[in-house]
Formats: sequence, C-alpha cells, structure tokens
Amino acid sequence: MRWIVLGALAGGLLVGCSSSGGSESAAAAAEGAAWAAPAATSGSRLRAKVLTAGGARELVAFFDTARNEECTFQEVIGGRFRCLPASIFGTVSQLFADAACTTQAVQVQSCVSDVKYVATPVSSGCNGPAGTSTPVISEVRPVTGVVTTSYFKNAGSCTAQQTGGIPTQLTTLAVGDRIALDEFVEATITTETHEGITHRIAVSTDGARQHLGYRDAALDVDCAFQVMADGATRCAPAAAIGQLVYSDSNCTQPIGAISVKTGSCQSGAIAREVDPATGCARAFYQVGPGTSSTDVEAGYIGSTNPRGCSTMYRPQSIIPLTNVTSSLPKLDRVSGGTGRLVPALVSGRSSDELVVGWHDVEKGVDCQFAKANDGKIRCLPTGESGLAFYTDTACKSPQRLAALSGQRGCVPNANKFVRTTEAACTTGAGRFDVTTRVFALTGLERNVGPSSVETSPGRCVTVAGIVGAYDATEVNPADYVEANVVTE
Repeated sequence: MRWIVLGALAGGLLVGCSSSGGSESAAAAAEGAAWAAPAATSGSRLRAKVLTAGGARELVAFFDTARNEECTFQEVIGGRFRCLPASIFGTVSQLFADAACTTQAVQVQSCVSDVKYVATPVSSGCNGPAGTSTPVISEVRPVTGVVTTSYFKNAGSCTAQQTGGIPTQLTTLAVGDRIALDEFVEATITTETHEGITHRIAVSTDGARQHLGYRDAALDVDCAFQVMADGATRCAPAAAIGQLVYSDSNCTQPIGAISVKTGSCQSGAIAREVDPATGCARAFYQVGPGTSSTDVEAGYIGSTNPRGCSTMYRPQSIIPLTNVTSSLPKLDRVSGGTGRLVPALVSGRSSDELVVGWHDVEKGVDCQFAKANDGKIRCLPTGESGLAFYTDTACKSPQRLAALSGQRGCVPNANKFVRTTEAACTTGAGRFDVTTRVFALTGLERNVGPSSVETSPGRCVTVAGIVGAYDATEVNPADYVEANVVTE
C-alpha cells in the first residue's frame, strides 16, 4: 500500500504501515535521553502504531478505530490540531470531472497512486509559532475516482479541457464533498520542558499523545537539533537569511547585521553565523529588537553561508546583535540504553539538521528505519543521499561508485555511507513505499571518467564523468536490525 505523506512530522516521525506486538523495555530506552521525544501513547479511539526493533520504539501513525484508517495530527484552520488521514495537497477550484460541472476535481502527479484524500493548505497568517506564517489545512475531501476528461467552469459555461493542454505528468482526480473537520479527533497542544528544551505535544480528546516538535522557551522560537562547529549538539533556532558585519578582516568579531529577512510576521529574527571551513554553524545571534539600527563607516562583510569575508564597499546601517549561542540547550547526541538500538540524534535530509533516530551499538553506526532492498523494514545506516554509478557505460560492472548529492553533515566522525532511493513522486511515496539501498564509501574522493547509472529498473544512462566520487560497496541489509510494526 502506498502512503501519501502530508508532511514530515517533527521528531523524525513519518507515516508507514502495520502489524502487532508490545515493547515496555523499548519505551524505557527511549526515555533514557533528556532530548528524546515524549513517548507517543494510545487513546480510547486512536491506537498508536509503532516500530519496534532491538530496543527501539518509534511512532509510525495512529489507527482511528472509528474511521478505520491511519492518521497523524496536523494543524487545521482555527489554530486547532486534528488526526487527519494521509493525503496529498491539492486545491479545488474551477476544474470539474463531468460535463455539467457539478463534480469537482484536482490534478496531481501521475506517479501518485492509491490517493484516498486531497487536503487543501492555506496560510495561517501570522498565527503560527512565534508569530510565523505556516501552512494549515482548510479542508479534506475524499477521492472518488480518476478522470479521463476534465472540464472548466467559466462565466456560467462548462467546457471540456483540451487533452493536449494537460501535462503528461499530471493525473486528474474527482473529489467528493468536504469532510467536516470535526469528524477527525481533535487535540490540544501542551508543552513539557526537560533540560531546557520544551516539547510541543498534541493531546487528543480521547487521551492519545503525539510529539510535534521542539521549542526554545527562553527565545520563544521553535528549534531543531544540529551539531555546531565546536562539536556540541544544540537545539538551534530557525535562522533568518542575511549578512553579518564584522570589525575584523577575518570575520570573527560580528558587530551587526544587514539585509536580514525576517518575514512579514516577525519584528525580530535569529541570524546564523557559519564557519567557512566546515559549513557548520558557529554561532547564533538575536537580531534587533525591531528595526533599530546604527550606522558604521567601515567593516567587513560575512554571510550566513560559507562565502568568506570581504571589505564592506560602502557605509551601512546595521542592526545590533546579541550572541545567544550559550543559552541554546546543549545535550549529548547519543544516549544510553540496554538494547542494540539506543536513542540518537542522527543526520537528517539537510546537511546540518539532526532528527530523532537510533545508534546501532553492535555495528557502531547511526541508523534510521527504512524499507531495505530485501523488502523488510530495517534500521539502515544514515548517510547523505546520492547516486550509485557503475564504472562502465552499460550498467554491468561489478564495481560501483557513489557520489553525494549534498554537503556532508557536521556530525563528528560520521560513518561514510550513501543512501539511494528509487525514483518517486516528490509529493507521493511514503517512507516505507520506496526501497532504500545503502553503500559504504571507501578510498579518497576523486573525479572519474565515463560511467553509467540506472535511472529506473532496466534503464541505463551513460554519463560523461562524475565529480567527487568514492568507491562504493553495497551493505548487506541482513546485517541490520529488522523491525516490526505494532498496533498497541
């Protein structure tokens, strides 16, 4: 079954699939780390579905026994949270499925299949966390079928859409009437603070609980874990885009900021200073307050991205800064436990953000659950996403090469792995629909000549060369912990 993920859940929780069992020791292990997300719990109507493996316990989704479907808590209009089924974003407008223009329709990517619901996102205005603008869901509609001919309603007329005008990568779906949001279990948001980190938790009317994310109570901003340039793991606030001004030519002594984009909802912001040598965050600064500023005649320009340091070309009006790095919650990245898998903060999709994951103490690697190439859900080694190439031009060589698709993260002594996935919709395939293959990297990074890559099963494409390749050996998935999905 395919899951259409409405959005990545905070704390590394995504939507998946199911079976049965229990795990008290796993819950105890998960509580061993001060930073760990509070354990998800079932309610009278919503039953928690969790992965269990080697001492790990991780929420996958809830099963709504009244609606007979999985759901996760999402924000809806009015500042409320409800446990909504997996869906794909779409906007219902003037597109219809019938010649009378009575049945509405939406268009989605053609590679998306088994879509049961379409959700319409809207802006929250400035009612998001700390006055931010975040998308919320205004309505949910059931999908009633695939449409072969769609119609437009315009000025009272209903006209068939020309088939030549529909991109081949889009499929049109007929949708039914909106479902009243009160049919889905509602939750209120509560907070718990541990070791300086505030956890945002959805507590449903039936008693179910789901962790939603982290917040720095002192700064009143949401935060995400990352390893900074000094090697410490902190819950770092979301940083604004902008430039810092320094008093020295090495850009080590910031005196203010210019061109900080705080967004229409904010009167202040947090700016991030990056170490040019590593790309890791070096410090965080509170900018402002408001638009207060001071003029400087000379200085040096640094960036929140690793672009070096240059002389300021003209006088600038700068906004004062306050270094808040020392106030950020600081914790150990790997926790303790009695099982093979212990809680750990592991590399996420971006180069610097860490998400809640696991550390395999037997293999000595960080890992995250994914569908392995043997068809089983396993805690596979974390690594940057990338591509695996053949050393010949026909996708036949036994030797393989791997190239990273992004900047390597800042986790110290990170094991060198690349994770590859089969082609999938950007808005479609869920966590356990797509097969993940992991390659261990050896040797030195180098550039290589003509090679090949399988862009899809049976389709081989020749490339002129690869920049920044490593020798790659595919890991045996059987060496890593297999997981069961349990309905508690």
